[in-house]
Amino acid sequence: MGNVSTQKAPQAQQASAGLGAAVSTQALGKQATLGNAAMAGQLAGAVAASGPSWSRTEIIAIQRELARLGLYTMKVDGDLGKGSRAALVEAFGGEEYRTLSATDALKRLQGATPPKSTGIRYGEMFKDGLLDMNLGLGFDESNWHNHAGPAITEAIKARGFKEDAALAATLYKKSGREVGDSAFGKYFVKQKAITWKPPAGEARSVDAVIRFVTNNVAGSSKSDGEGKRAAGAFMEGMQESDVSYYAGHGRYGSGPDFDRNMRFQMLNAKGDVEKEYNDYTVLEKDLAAEGKKSGKSAWTLYQEYTKSGRLKTLGSNDGNLLMNPTNNHTGEFGGNLMYQNLKDAGKKPVTGAEGAMGQTDRNYRLMVFDGCRTQDYKKQIRGTANSSSRDLGLIDTTRTTYWGDEAETIGAFIDGVLATESSKGLTGKMDAVQKVDTSPAFEFS
Repeated sequence: MGNVSTQKAPQAQQASAGLGAAVSTQALGKQATLGNAAMAGQLAGAVAASGPSWSRTEIIAIQRELARLGLYTMKVDGDLGKGSRAALVEAFGGEEYRTLSATDALKRLQGATPPKSTGIRYGEMFKDGLLDMNLGLGFDESNWHNHAGPAITEAIKARGFKEDAALAATLYKKSGREVGDSAFGKYFVKQKAITWKPPAGEARSVDAVIRFVTNNVAGSSKSDGEGKRAAGAFMEGMQESDVSYYAGHGRYGSGPDFDRNMRFQMLNAKGDVEKEYNDYTVLEKDLAAEGKKSGKSAWTLYQEYTKSGRLKTLGSNDGNLLMNPTNNHTGEFGGNLMYQNLKDAGKKPVTGAEGAMGQTDRNYRLMVFDGCRTQDYKKQIRGTANSSSRDLGLIDTTRTTYWGDEAETIGAFIDGVLATESSKGLTGKMDAVQKVDTSPAFEFS
């Protein structure tokens, strides 16, 4: 996420309004196998089975109706596989279809109209009666995160959410979700936030919980604050929440970051500190100026000075979530510096076949990455277990996004999800509130 030179950075005292405090409550949890507790008793036997006893001919007729509704795009083959089951959840709003005869299921499908919310699997997200949203705000060395935190909180409250950790814990338990390990962050609740009518199912109310995590340490401070806890809580949400939304720096396409970038010390021959840098762009400028004398680039000098011991890098990596281990910006000093620092710290990607992000019990998740170069994550995310386009909806950015737009963008996204907007509707709402650069920024895949 880029800074706007015409906007004044918030003062350090605004850090006191940050939102990274821990709460004594249960945290985000895993989805229960049976969904809503009230429905679990009725459907326990049916859900435990592999599927309803429908013939191939009956399944073909049902698949055709699901295709008509725009919920099934695979081959009509009479096989009640993963794609068909997912479409049935969207049609009926849960696992009820497993209890129906083929005749009853087909009749209800034939009487249904195609939903407007194409592209997003709301049925899977809402089937246990709770929409669980995981919201993370990254770190900015100029304190923009401490300015954005209160604005985001106000945007959440303006939509009828109230901060109530105890009620959030109650709603998690009611929906049948197991609790996670972390209670970090602040919890906002809106009961009966959504009145949702599945195409072939009964209308029902859905409660919503938003957990907001950030590191409210001041950007100019040498303390890393609670970056590690914030990153851990957001990682937990990426595994187990219905929705995860990250706003902040993309760190040259490497991934979300909940603590400062890095600091530097220039040392003399005795090992004493001659100069300290809190901003790598200032270091780059000084090295570039010095390199002109010998025809060396800033990056070349950085490597030489680091090897000789003249330059010391103080990395802060506990708050980094490495999504993309490949440096796509080798021509930039900052990109090389970021990836060298992550390599030296031994950071492992959370994406990929063995990445932690894919360790989930969720059948579907929606993720948003609102920051610079987040399109660099896409390939690695899709290469993660349980992260195909059927398992995970992904919104990323196609251009630089800027500090100052995040509260309105998050608010527009929340509005869209609560209104069960289509994927196109969601990105359209988010693009519409961009002020610094009004060109389209978000894409869904």
